Amino acid sequence: MKTKQKTFRVNRRYAERQFAVEKVGKLIETRGFE
Repeated sequence: MKTKQKTFRVNRRYAERQFAVEKVGKLIETRGFE
């Protein structure tokens, strides 16, 4: 149970990082198109 919770926490952190990367990527794209 503890290991499962740990992996879930890591996955959540990774998902948050991916979301941030996508957000920045879209921001750069829109800035480039302007």
